[in-house]
Amino acid sequence: MRAYPLTAAPSLGALLTPNERIVAFVDSNGTDLVGYTDFVNDNLVKTLAEALPRVNAEGDTVVCMMGHAENVVDGTMLANLVAGTRIIGMGSPDQSNAPTFTWNAVGSIWTAAVADVVIRGLRLEMNGADDITQGLNITGDGFSLLDSYVQCGTGAANDVLAAVGGTGDDTLVQGNEFISTGGTSTDIFVSGGSDGLRVVGNRFDTSSDVAGNGQLNLTVLSTNVYLGYNVLNNRVAAGLTCMDFNDVASTGLCEHNIMSVLNAGGVASAQGITALTGVLVRFNENYCSDEPGRSGILSPPVVAT
Repeated sequence: MRAYPLTAAPSLGALLTPNERIVAFVDSNGTDLVGYTDFVNDNLVKTLAEALPRVNAEGDTVVCMMGHAENVVDGTMLANLVAGTRIIGMGSPDQSNAPTFTWNAVGSIWTAAVADVVIRGLRLEMNGADDITQGLNITGDGFSLLDSYVQCGTGAANDVLAAVGGTGDDTLVQGNEFISTGGTSTDIFVSGGSDGLRVVGNRFDTSSDVAGNGQLNLTVLSTNVYLGYNVLNNRVAAGLTCMDFNDVASTGLCEHNIMSVLNAGGVASAQGITALTGVLVRFNENYCSDEPGRSGILSPPVVAT
């Protein structure tokens, strides 16, 4: 598994299995467009909300085309989401022609409330308005966010970009980039009591305005978590934390994560991964650097037994 995701244009042949079908193509530039095949134009719609009612079976796929651009203005865009829906973007999500969704209001939110939804290869700009409380709320089991670029928002509110509710078990967040170019966010990814959360091979390069919260935050009991092979850079001034474990009964494994904070000269043992008193999660080979020109040290430190 790569620790630094480098996304590339997906091939539909590689993403679809024989029992899956494409039910809609989404392109905000219009319908019956020159350059598309008859099959694409026959199934072309201008918005994601128009595409979702066409899904009627697990594995049905909606393809967002390069150049598609759409605003998330409230919480209704995914209202017709069906269990097993796959929403796939064409192109490279870190490039300007990627299919792009922009959260442009405080109440903008995507809610994945049904099981086994996959979102892959999209550019999600959750910075179109300040103080967005929650960009993505995951309550359905088996949700996957893969190979996407998430532009993180700013503001004084709890600017959570992806949250797992108490029923969002077996969530997979893999190969994504979470980036902010200015301002601060409270948390980037929060687990609110799920089982089987996996956060693997992502890059986080943001500012967390609460020094002890970090970018990955287990707020309440989260069991059987796996946090591995992520790269986390918290750029907030005097920041301490990239990962925070707030519930001591949480269980699982946290391994091979590379972290960086700006609290140079602080207590090394309290940086990178924090709030560990009594926590049941096991740790292996996580490193954090807090000074330029210096390699990172183990976080948390080794304890002799």
